[in-house]
Amino acid sequence: MAVSVINSAGISAWCSELIINEESETYFLSVAGYQSAVKGIIANFLQSGSITVKVDGEYIYPVRSSLNYTVRYLKLPSGLYQCAAFPKIALPDDNQDSKDISWS
Repeated sequence: MAVSVINSAGISAWCSELIINEESETYFLSVAGYQSAVKGIIANFLQSGSITVKVDGEYIYPVRSSLNYTVRYLKLPSGLYQCAAFPKIALPDDNQDSKDISWS
């Protein structure tokens, strides 16, 4: 699995997963790197700032959709941080019978 470089406001990290639609609206974004870089890129993304992902030599400019996002951070054993951002509608409804999701 290859990871791509993600840039925003002069900071860089690695993008391990990116799911977008035809209009480049983001449905899933996973970023890994130093804590300050990861948090800065995610903050810029959530504020509808400009982010750039280089995939196979091609630049992609994912944008935030109008949906509300859930953001989860995890400190990796290496000391780096991993973050996943996805729309809240992707989570199961609390009123339905569903298995609990563990975010440990």
